[in-house]
Amino acid sequence: MKNKLFSTDKIPQALIVRQAPLSNFDACLKDILKGIICPKHGCGECVWCKKIEANQYYDLLVFEGKQMKKQEVLDLIARYSRAGLESCNIRVYVIKNIEYASKSILNSLLKFVEEPPKGVYAIFTTRNYNAVIPTIRSRCFSIYLPKDEQAVDQYLNSKDLSTSQKQLVKKCFHELDSLKTYYDKFIEYYDLIRKLASPDGLNFANQGLALFRKLEYIDINLFLEICKNAYPQIAHKVIDLQDNLYLNSPKALIYSQIYNLLVGVRK
Repeated sequence: MKNKLFSTDKIPQALIVRQAPLSNFDACLKDILKGIICPKHGCGECVWCKKIEANQYYDLLVFEGKQMKKQEVLDLIARYSRAGLESCNIRVYVIKNIEYASKSILNSLLKFVEEPPKGVYAIFTTRNYNAVIPTIRSRCFSIYLPKDEQAVDQYLNSKDLSTSQKQLVKKCFHELDSLKTYYDKFIEYYDLIRKLASPDGLNFANQGLALFRKLEYIDINLFLEICKNAYPQIAHKVIDLQDNLYLNSPKALIYSQIYNLLVGVRK
């Protein structure tokens, strides 16, 4: 991928990475950044490659499409319309899961994608390419990122998990870097969900409510994702909750709904 894209200086300023489930976008992003910023398109030895490898490149902004706010787009455009912090003056922004970004976000961003300032590069990711609006797709060079089964298994084998737990993890996460970021939360939520779905679940009801009140909506989505995949018999109802999650429903109400579903699977 790297050699094909970056063997010349004519590097596309807008890329869209089509991710297979459990692909390793973190490693992919570093390869892309090195290809864009390194004068040799990824030598691995220069100061730029070393900064990228150490996560110390300061003109890189990363957003999550589902959570991105319009003000963040405006701030991004304002900042990247000026000279960058790095001496090479190459500025890169990443929007993960661009298919979930709101129409307002995409409309505000479109002209910046169409006519980017010199040295500004956009990288979008998607797990559903057809759900990305055509005006964004048509302006991006498309890359396919396959599953990295070996890296996933290597990471999971370093954890104290049963075979069934490993299978559940693979169903709940769509990319390796997210798995690494949220692994500890996965373990915490999975443990609580099992307790809530047990015959003694009532004893843990208040613990679950207290947790929910502290969670961000992206964390609640992970909680629901675990419920959906751990208990397929309630999956269709959990999906309905996920579909409406970002409509600012009260967290206590969401918890009440998922708690009642878990009551139904108690043995």
